Amino acid sequence: MKRRSLNLAMAASFTVGGALIPMTLHAAATLEEMVVTARKREENVQDIPISVTAFASDALEKMGVTDFHGLATSNPNVKIVQSGGSPVISSTIAIRGNLQSAGTLQVDPAVGTYIDGHIVAQTIATEGASLDVESVQTLKGPQGTLFGRNTTGGALLIKTVDPDAGKGLSGYIKGEFGELGTENYSAAINLPLAETVALRISGKRSSQDNYETVSQGTITTGPYAGTNIPRVELGYRESEAYRAKLLWNASESTSVLLSLERTTIEGSGVTNLVKQPNKVDYTVPAVNGIFPLLSQKTNNEFNEADSKTYSLTIEHELANGEIKLLAGRREYAGKNQVSLPPLYGGSLQLKPDNSDNHVELQYNASLFDDALDLTSGIFYFNSTNHEIGRTYFYFNPAAGGVNSIASDTDLTVDNESKSLYTQGTYHINDALNVTAGARYTQDDKEASGEVFKSGAMTPLQDFKADNGKFNYLLSVDYSPAQGMMFYASNSTGYRAGGPGVAESATEPGTWGEFDLEEITNYELGAKLDMLDSRLRINMALFKQDYKNYQYTKIIPVPGSAAVVRGLGNADADISGGEIEFTALLPTDITATLTYGYTKAEVKGGSDDGKPLPGIPESNYSVTISKIFSVGPGEIDLLANYYWRDSHFSELASPKQSTVEDLGLLNLSATYTQDQWSVAAFVNNATDEDYYTAITYAGAGAINFTGIGLPRVAGVRGTYNF
Repeated sequence: MKRRSLNLAMAASFTVGGALIPMTLHAAATLEEMVVTARKREENVQDIPISVTAFASDALEKMGVTDFHGLATSNPNVKIVQSGGSPVISSTIAIRGNLQSAGTLQVDPAVGTYIDGHIVAQTIATEGASLDVESVQTLKGPQGTLFGRNTTGGALLIKTVDPDAGKGLSGYIKGEFGELGTENYSAAINLPLAETVALRISGKRSSQDNYETVSQGTITTGPYAGTNIPRVELGYRESEAYRAKLLWNASESTSVLLSLERTTIEGSGVTNLVKQPNKVDYTVPAVNGIFPLLSQKTNNEFNEADSKTYSLTIEHELANGEIKLLAGRREYAGKNQVSLPPLYGGSLQLKPDNSDNHVELQYNASLFDDALDLTSGIFYFNSTNHEIGRTYFYFNPAAGGVNSIASDTDLTVDNESKSLYTQGTYHINDALNVTAGARYTQDDKEASGEVFKSGAMTPLQDFKADNGKFNYLLSVDYSPAQGMMFYASNSTGYRAGGPGVAESATEPGTWGEFDLEEITNYELGAKLDMLDSRLRINMALFKQDYKNYQYTKIIPVPGSAAVVRGLGNADADISGGEIEFTALLPTDITATLTYGYTKAEVKGGSDDGKPLPGIPESNYSVTISKIFSVGPGEIDLLANYYWRDSHFSELASPKQSTVEDLGLLNLSATYTQDQWSVAAFVNNATDEDYYTAITYAGAGAINFTGIGLPRVAGVRGTYNF
């Protein structure tokens, strides 16, 4: 997304199906036009029949958003949390009830993530997504034609700042300090190397101390009787990200952009026994006189990951459009170990030597005297994922010994995806437009590996699936007057299936399997600019029919009383809507209200009518910003309140896995003068205790949760040059 020149300075407002717009209010202020690339071409967000929420980087900073997870703040029907299977190093993105419910690599995300137009297939080690950001767009609803597979929920488009050969030496330095040992440093510099060549180098380092403590105790029975368990602190996080982008304007019509990025992240997952009623409590109870030993005895709870990303973008302008080539490679690895009370052991996941490659050729044109806007392309993707998972116990009374292995899997998955797509918008007249799009994708997936069975690792039959899938989009939009647009659309999308996380419950000796997920979406929307563009009301209603919705469930282990958390499928119905009001009020006040509603239910089978896990029904936010002139500068006061409904994490145990409702208040005051700005902020100002997610497999089984950040107050400063 590129922002047009603004006549107004920066504060914050945004619209559902619209965009977060930085601005300062004056007597004649109006809501500014925003240009987005939701259809792979630059368009005014108010003119396209898609629900899009977009954010400018300055406004995100003022709302206290400094990392990937914060992009859900004030973003209706969007939830971004740490992955339950890989906390700290991986994220789960949910839009309109569509989410990746298992944090394993054989399960594809339901929301596609793209950085500078290049796909990020897995959200492991994605700290670079918040480095030197220009804007973020959230596309809601399936994006099966232009973006393809694994976008049943939508797509997250992140644009970072490009080098500029004509801008001269420029950049910024930022620093942030706060409670919990919060330290964030970032910097960027634009270096013009020649008249047509420029280099931009950026980097950031973030750190935060532990914020939860597991209480101490003494083991009273078993082989560790009499052992004193020290207090252990959990929750720290450290990350670094660096990027270099080289731009060569080869001619007036051709540009070449090369980007290299490196990211590392580590931290300890804040997990422990779920207490009921659902209260945050880190007093670890003894079970039969035995305390959980992994974190407390060895203090080796850890999560760490790294990634390297290489991308190339070549753009060539034509008389009636452009051709764009995107090619990239991403290499990443991760490992994490978390305690699993009350079974006195741990879960270890290793994700070594993962890589994915992609090539896309796009053609954008305006044909027939600009009556038809056409976007077509060819896309190729392949990836190799490795994952080793182990659950073990330091002391397992049921097994009568120590260091026993409960389960073990070693899985390699190879993916290959090829697709062709085209989408066109025909302008019937100045008020009426019709859009049609189609995409065909061929997916090939192969898997091999082994599982722990009968006291030894046993190879299972190889998994192989070949799927061809056709997706379409049809929409019509009508603008009866200036500042009014209504639209209706029907679109489809899908998410690839694959091998399950355990041996098949019905066919011993083979991998479990989950099916390809399919969605059909029906949507009505309106985008309205009123009162001389001082009031914006954008809204969308949607209904989604799902076939083979992928979700986690409890699966019995053949020949055993044990169970594992595996993947299953169910048909589902999801419906809801979003609405946002943005108003420019007198005395330089901007006010924004957003509301999102999602009703998601299983359709058919023994779970018919049950709510799907991991999906809050309601969420809303209120953002108020006011500008004061103070001497040679100005102060921008901003308050943002975000509320999310209660929901549960496990379909089989909704009561025990309930995540209570949550309200977070973020405050900031920013003083700006010339090239300097200084801000004081408080995130989670009311110091709410809350869970981020809960895994509950049953009494006496593996039950754990994540804890959200407490209040953090601090200051940040920026110098632009």
